[in-house]
Amino acid sequence: MSCHELCLLPDSGSPFPGAILHNCEQSAQMSLPRRGCIDYLAAMGNEFSIAYCSAKDRAGALRLLHAGLSEDGQTALVQTLDGVQGHGESAFAGLLCAHRGGEPQAAVWAQLTPGRTALVWPSAGHHPASPLLIRAAAAFLDENDVALAQILVSPDAEINPHLFAMGQFHKLANLVYLTLENSHFPQVQPPGTLDFQPHADGQPERLGRLLQETYTDSLDCPALNGVHSTADIIDGYAAQGDLGGAGWYFVCNQPSTDAGHQPARNSTYPQEDARQQDVGALILASHGEGGSWELVYMGIVPAARGQGYGWQILQYALWQARLGKADRLVLAVDQSNEHVLRMYRRAGFIVWDRRTVYARFSGQTSVSSGSKEA
Repeated sequence: MSCHELCLLPDSGSPFPGAILHNCEQSAQMSLPRRGCIDYLAAMGNEFSIAYCSAKDRAGALRLLHAGLSEDGQTALVQTLDGVQGHGESAFAGLLCAHRGGEPQAAVWAQLTPGRTALVWPSAGHHPASPLLIRAAAAFLDENDVALAQILVSPDAEINPHLFAMGQFHKLANLVYLTLENSHFPQVQPPGTLDFQPHADGQPERLGRLLQETYTDSLDCPALNGVHSTADIIDGYAAQGDLGGAGWYFVCNQPSTDAGHQPARNSTYPQEDARQQDVGALILASHGEGGSWELVYMGIVPAARGQGYGWQILQYALWQARLGKADRLVLAVDQSNEHVLRMYRRAGFIVWDRRTVYARFSGQTSVSSGSKEA
């Protein structure tokens, strides 16, 4: 499956130009965030003060933030800023500056995104104001009831995990970003026994229950299970791409009449339809500017696993991408989920990037990593 609820973070080497960053362009459509009083002062002689960045200081603060990131992080930040241009003050409500002598010296940006999530752009780890900034960002996240905040870094970037821990960010997973060019898409409609019912977003209760069941015993970022409400999860998925409900599918099977074969029992809807059972979900998104489609989420209920349904769902996703004239299909997967990685390699997907995710959960001071160490 695609790693649920996490960000796709492209860089200059990404197969899709333009910003595809999860939820960036929706940040200004939310209500204005709460901004409590941030009055952290450095213990070393009150050298720095932390404050929300004014519009006057914003450009300088963003330049400071940009300078402290790795090269690929700088590219991603520029793409993100392009995406939020003209979207109002709320996009930068979580931009915090460390001042000394009245001048900004370092910055951190807690970027709020739909589904009670956030993406945090940290200051340079070596800057003496960084501990203050990460704690101030954490306070901002709590004030705005953010359930899941993420910092994404390149695996070879020089980072200070102890600094992240000061803001209650802990390693969650190593993500692998995969891409498949359209020359590898199916040339004819793939055969299969599954039925794909679009516009699943139009039945949120059924969809929510199904999504929660597909998360059970998932090998993809399992630490995320139970962090979000169903409504938040759906809001987060809905913010990605421009396919709308046409890319949201209930995946159903046709119970066999063969006495020697027992179809998967669906605990979510055992009696809803005697002819069909929900066995999984598929969510696709189109990112038109770069010609890319994204496999946002693919999941199968536990009782239906091990029957080849994952391959059928993937082939259907590739077929829909071909019908939509996509240049490529992209996705992210937990590096520790070797089983699903083998399936993607079999289909021809190749690695184009990797990221390590540090996550902060609302009301938690630590998180057990959902992935094996690289």
